[in-house]
Amino acid sequence: ILIMMTFGATELSAQVRIELNQIRQKKGSVRIALFDTPEDYLLHPVDSLSVEADAKQVTADFDNLLPGRYAFALFHDLNGNGELDRNWLGIPSEPFAFSNNAMGRFSEPSWEQASFELKEGQLTQQIQLKHLSF
Repeated sequence: ILIMMTFGATELSAQVRIELNQIRQKKGSVRIALFDTPEDYLLHPVDSLSVEADAKQVTADFDNLLPGRYAFALFHDLNGNGELDRNWLGIPSEPFAFSNNAMGRFSEPSWEQASFELKEGQLTQQIQLKHLSF
């Protein structure tokens, strides 16, 4: 006898839309990593994506997410090497940003600064790329 059980599917109904502004060079791609725990923040993304940087503003969507707390980090990969390039002092030489437009003092922002609450529906964050030049 085969007994089939049907479980109600949990509908993933949250989305993060990132509207990224101030793209100065229309080349390369914007690489975005999404994190869902403070322990994994900046180490192990729960999801990631890459969008072509072919306009002064680009939009990226993380779909089908569970409501919860998230943070993201991104950078404009100008040379296509898949890494955030840094100068000899360790300062990023490619544009970057974090969720909430958070900035740390002399380092990346903390989980508390960058994280946000995602509820059902869509959350849009308008993010400004940081262009450091030293």
